[in-house]
Amino acid sequence: MAEIDNSKKIYVDVNPGWLTNSVKHKNENYFKILDFYVVNAICGELSCKGKTASELGWGKQVWKKGILKNLIFETICSKEHFSDCIFIAKTNSDIRNGINNFSMDKHFHNLREEKIVVHKKYNLNQVESIFYHIRNSFAHGRFQIYSYKDELYYVFESGIIKKSIDKIELKARMVIKEKTLLKWIEILNNPIDDNK
Repeated sequence: MAEIDNSKKIYVDVNPGWLTNSVKHKNENYFKILDFYVVNAICGELSCKGKTASELGWGKQVWKKGILKNLIFETICSKEHFSDCIFIAKTNSDIRNGINNFSMDKHFHNLREEKIVVHKKYNLNQVESIFYHIRNSFAHGRFQIYSYKDELYYVFESGIIKKSIDKIELKARMVIKEKTLLKWIEILNNPIDDNK
C-alpha cells in the first residue's frame, strides 16, 4: 500500500516488501555495528550499557563545541554540503520536506548514496537523534543491508506504530554505508581532548 498523509504526518506500511525476513550480508562488521548501536548506544537512556559521548571521554562541552558533530557529519559529506545529505526535521512538515527533497519516498531503499532524514528527538541533539533512530531501526527490525559496487549499504527506517490504522508514523529514513557506521564507532571510541 502507498504512503498516506494525515495532518502532515507520513504513514508507511508495517511490512513493506524491502523488509524481507532475512538480513542479507551478515558479517563480522554487522555484529560489531549491531552491538555498538543497540547495546552500547550513545543515547544513554536506551540501554543500561550505553554511554554518553561525555562518558566516552569527549568532555562535557562536546556538543556545544561542535567538534564531534562535525567529525560524524563529515564522514558522509563536507561541511559545506551537510544540507545535501543530512536533514534534521523538527516538525512533521519538516520530515515530509526532507523525504521529498532527498527523494526518499517509498523507493528510498533503492538509493545507493548516503542520505539521512531524521526527526529530531526533543531531548537529544542532532547526532544523538540519528543514533537513536539507527538503534530503533535495528531494535524493531526495520533495516536491510544491500551490496552495491563492492560496498555495503545499511537502509534504515524508524517510526511509531499506530495500531489503530496498522501503519507506522515515519520518523526517519537513512541510507548509510557500512564503512561510515564503522567510522562513527571509531570516532566515538577515540575522543579528542576538547576541554581546552
